[in-house]
Amino acid sequence: MAHRRRHIRERSVAVALMLTAVLAVGSFATAAPATAAIADTATTSTSSVVGTAPGGTIAAVQPLAAPATVALSGTVYGHTKIGTAPLAGVSVNARNATGSAFGYGTTDAAGKYNLTGLAAGNYKISYNQYSSSASVRFIGQFWKNKATEAQANPVKVGATNLSGYNVTLEQGSSISGKLTMRLGGVSKPATTVTKVTTFLNGSTTGVDNWVYLDAAGNYTISPLAAGSYKLSFGDLGATSGLRGEYYNNATTLAGSKTLTVAFAQSVTGINAELAGKPAVSVWSNITGTTTVGSTLTAYAYPQPTTATATYQWYRNGVAISGATKQNYLLVGGDAGKSISLKTTATLAGYTSAAATAAAWSIIQPGTLTGTKPQITGTNKVGSPLTVKPGTWSAGATLSYRWFRSGQPIKGATATSYTLTAADRGTTITVQVVATKTGYTMKSWTSAALTIPKL
Repeated sequence: MAHRRRHIRERSVAVALMLTAVLAVGSFATAAPATAAIADTATTSTSSVVGTAPGGTIAAVQPLAAPATVALSGTVYGHTKIGTAPLAGVSVNARNATGSAFGYGTTDAAGKYNLTGLAAGNYKISYNQYSSSASVRFIGQFWKNKATEAQANPVKVGATNLSGYNVTLEQGSSISGKLTMRLGGVSKPATTVTKVTTFLNGSTTGVDNWVYLDAAGNYTISPLAAGSYKLSFGDLGATSGLRGEYYNNATTLAGSKTLTVAFAQSVTGINAELAGKPAVSVWSNITGTTTVGSTLTAYAYPQPTTATATYQWYRNGVAISGATKQNYLLVGGDAGKSISLKTTATLAGYTSAAATAAAWSIIQPGTLTGTKPQITGTNKVGSPLTVKPGTWSAGATLSYRWFRSGQPIKGATATSYTLTAADRGTTITVQVVATKTGYTMKSWTSAALTIPKL
């Protein structure tokens, strides 16, 4: 018998040891390795004892490891005519294969940056265009010495920190000049032109530079890499407004004049006078609350700024009669509708332009306001009672209903009610209901008036 008990005890210990081993192997198999290859979001489990067995305790579940992340660091230098030195204040970003930014940094006084929290994967590192306190502009780049993200060499991030990713940003060159047009036979600044396109080193694919022309028509493009350039001004092939052209008065890219731009050089006097009748440009927006009873306000931004703006408001795409002011008061008929705006800008000698702006899709009902009604009169059978309805939103229609102990009194729907014998020992109240097209109905009930039994 003792031999049998010893045999059972030995088997129990063996089973417990086997179970402990199985659970331990399972824990190790499911624990996430501490490597940058883990997904961005990790769940960490809490260690706990999951049970006991004869001869020992079952192994605890191990926590999942958080994903490992690493850092990428380097130094950014700036190269100017007087030499090369570290640049402070340059923004550096790391973007993954989907274009999402995962690392941000700014260079310190020594030009050093450190992008932390990067999980394993491939990244494209950008060093942003930068202007120094001395107004020296440096050309941005991607790692390494690439002008665009598409051209950039991806940096592979693994499980260890990366260092030595140093770059040098070149001081940019610039091209500037004046753009004019003929207006009434007189040369005027072509302030409606917003685009100058550059073609670098024989490329037939241009880069659009969105420029600001001052009141005199002056523009500047900067920073630019050194090289040979061809330019176009405005919208090529335009059939209205000012017609775009290549420099200098060329109709084709091949026939345009080439500009040679040296390192950190300012090329000036690159002027053009565009043919055609100028057009006003305009954009507009709407502000305000989209509920009935609120006022919407339009804002127009024409170019040139001396142009005159006029307005037309629309309900579900149909012009609203008389709604031609900058402000529009939403009325009951607008509830559940969409309101939009057309802004037209005109200026003598220019082709007019129009812009459409939409308010929020659906106008919501307005809210009526009012005060609690009061009952006046003597609480005696045969005496007339009168309701003072209080003050309500302008234009609201009021209706009335008298109640006896909470039940409506048949036919009692006027502003007054004469007490009858049926009212003895009851309470009388009156309800005022306000309605208005495009507004949510609102009602108030008066305080109760007690009628004596005798």
